[in-house]
Amino acid sequence: MRREKLIFAFPSLPFWGSVNMKDATRGSWRPAGRQMRSGSYCGSRAAFTLFELLAVLAILSMLGALGWSAARLGGIRSAEREADRTMRWIYRLIARADRTGQPFVLMANSHAELSTISASWQDSLRSDRLEATEGFLFRRIAGGRVFESVYSPQWGTFTPALTLRVRGPDGDEHYLIVSGQGRIRTSPTPPRGAE
Repeated sequence: MRREKLIFAFPSLPFWGSVNMKDATRGSWRPAGRQMRSGSYCGSRAAFTLFELLAVLAILSMLGALGWSAARLGGIRSAEREADRTMRWIYRLIARADRTGQPFVLMANSHAELSTISASWQDSLRSDRLEATEGFLFRRIAGGRVFESVYSPQWGTFTPALTLRVRGPDGDEHYLIVSGQGRIRTSPTPPRGAE
């Protein structure tokens, strides 16, 4: 009996394969020129499949991303974290002032380093205080002798603008800069003319 061969092109495979008509009826195929031995494809496997390689690369990239983010978080200096915490506190005050329409006065000392800054609401007797994490100190370094900056929810501005220096227990410093337009940012260096 004569065996007929059909040739198929597999676009994802780098070779042309052929199928014996006799084997095609049983649903098996094998590349041309290769013989099946004891139920395995060409004996033992000598390489990884593409799927296995992609799985390993995906796992390694996830582990690398986790390691990079953990190193970044661990690398933030403590004064920078305290300045970020203070910035979030001031943003919460701004959100409350915008919601209620009440202005507040942000108070920080420019003559001494203190462990607290406070905000008093002008239309009520209420006040809020932010206690620094143990060992941290705040000092206002811009805005002259004025201790207070008033936030107006009607205009969304601080009058006058202010810069706070946050000093950590190990001597590192970071700056919290509040612009007159109500923008707040942190910086490792003070703005020009602040000190």
